[in-house]
Amino acid sequence: MTLLLALMLQDEFVQRVLPVVKKYCVSCHGPEKKKGDLDLSVFLTQNDALQKPEIWKLAVEKVNAFEMPPKGKPEPSHDDKAFLNKWFERLPKAKLDCAQLASDRNTRFYKGYVMSRRLNRAEVELTLRDLLGVDLRIDFPSDGSGGEGFDTNGDTLFTSPILVEKAIDAAEKALAAARLPRDGSLAAFARRAWRRPVTPEEVDRLQPLVKRDPSLKLARTAILVSPHFLFLVEPEPEKEGVIPLGPHPLAARLSYFLWSSMPDEALSWRADGRDLSRAESVREEVRRMSKDPRARALGEQFALRWLELDPLGVTVRPDPKKFPEFDDALAADMKEEVVRLFHEIVREDRSLLELLDARHTWVNERLAKLYGIEGVKGPELRRVELKDGARGGLLGMAAVHAVSSFPFRTSPVLRGKWILESLLGSKVPPPPPDAGTLSEIGPETTSQTLRQRLEKHRTKPDCASCHNRMDPLGFGLENFDVLGRWRASENGQPVDVQGTLPSGEKFTGAEGLKQVILKRKDEVMRHLAKKMLGYALGRSLNKFDECVVDDTMKALKANNYRASTLIETIALSYPFRHRYVKK
Repeated sequence: MTLLLALMLQDEFVQRVLPVVKKYCVSCHGPEKKKGDLDLSVFLTQNDALQKPEIWKLAVEKVNAFEMPPKGKPEPSHDDKAFLNKWFERLPKAKLDCAQLASDRNTRFYKGYVMSRRLNRAEVELTLRDLLGVDLRIDFPSDGSGGEGFDTNGDTLFTSPILVEKAIDAAEKALAAARLPRDGSLAAFARRAWRRPVTPEEVDRLQPLVKRDPSLKLARTAILVSPHFLFLVEPEPEKEGVIPLGPHPLAARLSYFLWSSMPDEALSWRADGRDLSRAESVREEVRRMSKDPRARALGEQFALRWLELDPLGVTVRPDPKKFPEFDDALAADMKEEVVRLFHEIVREDRSLLELLDARHTWVNERLAKLYGIEGVKGPELRRVELKDGARGGLLGMAAVHAVSSFPFRTSPVLRGKWILESLLGSKVPPPPPDAGTLSEIGPETTSQTLRQRLEKHRTKPDCASCHNRMDPLGFGLENFDVLGRWRASENGQPVDVQGTLPSGEKFTGAEGLKQVILKRKDEVMRHLAKKMLGYALGRSLNKFDECVVDDTMKALKANNYRASTLIETIALSYPFRHRYVKK
């Protein structure tokens, strides 16, 4: 940083930043209150601010999102906010070498990277499908989720005696259902199952099993319960440090990212020829694999979990008496609508913004009936154009409406919280212990709308700070009932779908809400990028991964937010193609 720039920033901080902080922030974040254990009064100079850049980053983000100051407190003017953003952008950023991975030496909070993670239940099922041509439900113990919230996280994919027993049972059933694996030789079968070339010594170790069972069933079972099958094994090199992944481990990482399954022959051929060392080869494979039907796994295994829709039909179920239409099949259809749209966007390399405002969707007869769409018959989902602008995209989908409702009624609070956390990546703190709940019985439940009852409920200042963020967003979806049906009235009164954000911005209904979210599209895309990166890497993100997220956002903005840009940037990133080895 030049001396002139340093002097200019110092002068700006004292003359422009400090007055804004003292006027709008210190009353809550000062020596007396220290809300959030934060005292901004200690920052008196530019150098003070440079010691804690993460605090200023968070502060600027909250001011831009109209989360601070809280409602009822004076807000900085538009000019003040614009200046704060310019000042923060000019701050010298800590240099971060993106061409490295987190290790015990370069970051204190790094907890270790479990590289040879176990396949989760869905990955075993899909791998057996592609290896043996069988569709088999595996009775594994539940896989935990960790890191960014996915069951691809190596830290939570434990192995236990009961899991090994279940793996043996699954292998025997899969081989029985296949009758004759297409690979005649044991070596060829092991090569495909272990996703790499096998050595003569490895084949020799299977020979005692061949002698006991010349049909090869016993030897093939051993192959399918080997760690080389059940784990994404990456051979240990001799030296400690960061190393590039070998071609076959990289091929497996690509296939389990995009397909949740094993590499196919084309990808294995690339690995055999060591061609995956070239970035262009990786890019070509990603584009080919994204168009393959197996890429729908991104919708099933990634999108449903990113959007927290997986519990629908399992732990989240509308009340059967009030909503008798709901059953397991309808829950599956609701989730399938999301999977189809996500897979279509990936397969056709469409803009990811269609997740927010598509002009079509995927429905079958039952979903079409809920949505009021005519002319759709039969159980198979098909693509239909939408005339109603309120319906397209995630905010118009029944799965979202159902999973963000209570069993008996809709919930603007839950829906607003879902938008903030699942779409925008903003954290909402849990309610205080004395927050209370709305009564579900009594005369007010039939004489008042939910909005009227909620307005009384949120009078406590401690509750209002979060409700003022969540509730207006949720009110925009109140035209949709628990099952996603359109409604214009509630308890004989018109449904009020007006929303007023903490910034003072007003909108009406689902269409207006979509425009609000589209204005914050970069927050949605950044959150999506973080989630997909964590899913692809199979671990929690750390500070070095911010480089990948930043690169992804730059690329998305430059390429109309195309799905291929998101996937390729992650697949070509340094942490995806390298590993850290500790001896």
